[in-house]
Amino acid sequence: MNKLYNWLSVSNRSWHLLCVYVVSLFLGWASGITAIACLEFKDVLHTKNIKAWDWVDVIAGLIGCIIGGAIHWVILKHW
Repeated sequence: MNKLYNWLSVSNRSWHLLCVYVVSLFLGWASGITAIACLEFKDVLHTKNIKAWDWVDVIAGLIGCIIGGAIHWVILKHW
């Protein structure tokens, strides 16, 4: 559990996961993928360096997108 907390606390990964989860939950998969790209683009623009692109943040966003998108799909298909 401690490893998971440490992984989430590095480079605001928990923020990426949470934001993409909420977007995917309400708007679906495509909006979640767009949110991932926008969050990473924001990080790059903030530092003004392309090296700020973090693929692990993208993976955290994908986890949030999968969870939020799946719940969104279940609600729309079965409710």
